[in-house]
Amino acid sequence: MRALSEAEKAEVINRLFQFSYMAGADWKDVRDLLMTDEVIKQAVVAYRDFNGLTPGDQIDEELLIQISKPRCSVPDFARSSNANLCQWPKTMARVTLAHRLEGLNPLSAEVERDLVKQACAAWNAVCGINLVVIDDMNSANIYSQVGSTGAGVLAYSFLPCGANANSRMQQVYSQSTNWNKNILLQVLIHEIGHAIGLDHGPNGALMQPTANGAILKPQAWDIQQAVARYGNPKPAPAPDPQDPQVPTPMPGGTVVGRIVLASDMKKGDTLIVTAGSDGSEWGMG
Repeated sequence: MRALSEAEKAEVINRLFQFSYMAGADWKDVRDLLMTDEVIKQAVVAYRDFNGLTPGDQIDEELLIQISKPRCSVPDFARSSNANLCQWPKTMARVTLAHRLEGLNPLSAEVERDLVKQACAAWNAVCGINLVVIDDMNSANIYSQVGSTGAGVLAYSFLPCGANANSRMQQVYSQSTNWNKNILLQVLIHEIGHAIGLDHGPNGALMQPTANGAILKPQAWDIQQAVARYGNPKPAPAPDPQDPQVPTPMPGGTVVGRIVLASDMKKGDTLIVTAGSDGSEWGMG
């Protein structure tokens, strides 16, 4: 590996500070922090460990490459302890989201809306939260917009520490990024993960700080964190046997007032459908 310039080393140190490695888990007293060599070494060791790099305290090309990757701007160190998890109240029947993401180059608004729904479904599938997409930006618990996020930052979100049913939190997605569907889906699920209370996770988790478009659903670490806040996913309601959309075959494959699959019928069977209040029928043999 090549030796880094002084400017590159300074950029690494600046990013270590930006992502909270210089300040500790609670972001305390940063103005009084002395940038001693020992403090910098400790920050480098912590960053390399958190991001799965070669252990050590060296500021080298491996560290520069990792710390320069496009990422979320939320600091890496936890904002909440296990004793006081950031989360929405479990009594909330639903947590609402409104996303105004039109303008994420080069994706269409239709694609963006579909990806937002997929991102919510990804969290609903693994824990007890009920995320619902709505249109009203002024009433949603979580609302997202396109804007300036800073160099190398894809998006950012706030965490619901101390939130209640009336709380509102903003997310911002980069207007200068050249997005594709996989990167946006990963970032959406990641940022919604922050919005439901998750901190950054280890390398390989969906909640890892960087995005490459390859992790498109919550991983084991993410699921454990989500379940700790909201419990296990709610079971899907059992189908209603009286639901007219549920086929009820009759002898010979004939169905009255129901839908029957072609695969359920045999040659010579008749499909009879009751149509209208007059009881008129049509049949197909």
